Amino acid sequence: MMTNAAKPRSPFSVIAVIKLGAVREKKTKSCFMDKQFMSRRDEDLDNMLPPVQPRADACAVTVLAPMREGSYPEWTAMLFRMSPKSSIEGLAMHLAKRGYLVTLRQVEKIVETQMSTELVGISTDGSGNFFFVKNAVGTISVGVLCRGRCDWGVSLHRFDRKILQNTAGRLLIPNANIKLFTP
Repeated sequence: MMTNAAKPRSPFSVIAVIKLGAVREKKTKSCFMDKQFMSRRDEDLDNMLPPVQPRADACAVTVLAPMREGSYPEWTAMLFRMSPKSSIEGLAMHLAKRGYLVTLRQVEKIVETQMSTELVGISTDGSGNFFFVKNAVGTISVGVLCRGRCDWGVSLHRFDRKILQNTAGRLLIPNANIKLFTP
């Protein structure tokens, strides 16, 4: 007797897919400096990231909404359907191997697109938009982009940070296999 097993529900829902063109390399200290819309820029961007953000090819960035709270490592384990007890190094390796890292310039382009009145699905209500970047020592950090009442801010966190993030935030994942997140 055959039964129809229910497909496991994705821990994320797809909010949008943003088509980004290729971006050129740019000095890190020059990223997120547009005073027209940026007011808060964490100095850790310059201290913890490589001095130059590399060029990046065109890609699609999937905006995901987590269905439950989680820390950065927990959300990453959910992305890959791995154990929440997976090592930080193993999770970081999977992010890099799958191409789930972005550059600051790519995130800057997302904000520029959003500011040009083309809504792209990122959070604009003060909740965080989280993205993974390669830092200066070759490991992974988490960028956080937030919009306050009328301006944007960007900061950098350690990937192994265990503080729970709520479900109002968004994950920005380039090159994602969207089939993994749809029923």
